[in-house]
Amino acid sequence: MSLHAVYTLGFLWRPATQRVLLIDRASDRTELAGYLNGLGGKLLPGESPAAAMRREFFEEAGVIVTQLHEAGTESWVCYSADGQLHDQGTLHLFVATAWEGTSRAACAEGTLNWWGTESVLSHPRLAPNLATLLTALLSQPLPHYSGLAHYQTTSPGSYTLQQHHSVCW
Repeated sequence: MSLHAVYTLGFLWRPATQRVLLIDRASDRTELAGYLNGLGGKLLPGESPAAAMRREFFEEAGVIVTQLHEAGTESWVCYSADGQLHDQGTLHLFVATAWEGTSRAACAEGTLNWWGTESVLSHPRLAPNLATLLTALLSQPLPHYSGLAHYQTTSPGSYTLQQHHSVCW
């Protein structure tokens, strides 16, 4: 277990058509396998969150982002069923509204698909808390977001949201 993990989570978003690119996480992934999620991952040593997010967009979707909005952070704590701390960390959140290239259909993390923002919010395989993040982040003008989420893990890579607090401005 990492003492405090730091990740990026981002969304390629087409405001004119209200569509967002999400990844359907492959079944062999250790975290959130089978869930729809944004793109992103861990920061490399010495890498800023924005640089990490640009790298992840390129690695996972094959695009070079030209407009990137730093949307805020979501911190989390996760406990096991017996009440022990499982992990904790921070997500640096991003929304990209312009990029060069065409997004690929798949990568090592899973398959990529464009979703209507309204229709995906109630999808049964949406990653825990992603409906809250998408609703907050994909609005005009693009907001700044700060959130704290408490999860419980029931099995490796599976999380249930217990509590959530957030603010947008």
